[in-house]
Formats: sequence, structure tokens, C-alpha cells
Amino acid sequence: MPNKGARVNERVYYPIVSKHFERQGFRTFIEHPAYGAYSTRVDVMAVSGDGEIVSTEVKMRFRRRHIGQILRLLRFSDFVYLALPRDYYGRMRRTNRRIIERLGVGIILMNGKGVLVERAPRRSPLLSDRHKRYVLQRAKHYL
Repeated sequence: MPNKGARVNERVYYPIVSKHFERQGFRTFIEHPAYGAYSTRVDVMAVSGDGEIVSTEVKMRFRRRHIGQILRLLRFSDFVYLALPRDYYGRMRRTNRRIIERLGVGIILMNGKGVLVERAPRRSPLLSDRHKRYVLQRAKHYL
């Protein structure tokens, strides 16, 4: 972990978030390719034994432009989390918190030692079985 005050890349937190899901029995993938045409990657994707997909987008700051990424994740994931640094979440705008809450996205707070689930997500209303099957088939290639 870099010195306090140094700028931290979000990739530093990928293994920390991944370990959180592995402790719960999920198989995790870091920077896993998402559904085909979107040419995007999921920061941390966790797949349970019964095929539930939990996607986590790790951000150092949340901006409204990130909503598009979250909406893409909601199309093929059962549950979606947004992982943010613990100290940033306390300063985050109330309107941005409401947007995240309305989308049903869970919040994971991170620090250098571990994570804390601040709010659990709701099951995605945008989930497409076709997209989910495609992602699970691609995940099998990585097992």
C-alpha cells in the first residue's frame, strides 16, 4: 500500500475485494471481460457455485459518468456493488448516493486492510438471461 497522501490506483484494491468474495465461497475473476459488444471489463467478478454473478466496479471517486458502466453490469449480473474508499464515501454527494441506491447497487467500503459492506445490493431488474449465460460460458474458460 502506498504512503498516506500518495495517489492510489484502483487496481491496488482489486485483490482486497476479490478476497472478500472468495471467503464467501465465490470463484473470483479480476478484470474479466464483460458481455461481448460492450468491450468492457468487470473490475472484480464473483461467481457462486449455483451460477449467481456478482460484479463489482472499483472506483476511487464516483462521478455520474460511471452510471453507464454500472448499467452495463446490471444487464448480466445478479447483483452489482460499487467499491469506494472508506474516507471518500463520507464526503460523497448525497445526490450521487441516492442514484446508486435507486439503481439497487450495493456499496463496499475499502481501506488498505480489508472491506466492509455498507449496503447490500438488490437483485438486478435489468438482468438478461441471454447475457448472463454468455458471461458464465466465458467464465468457464478461465476455470
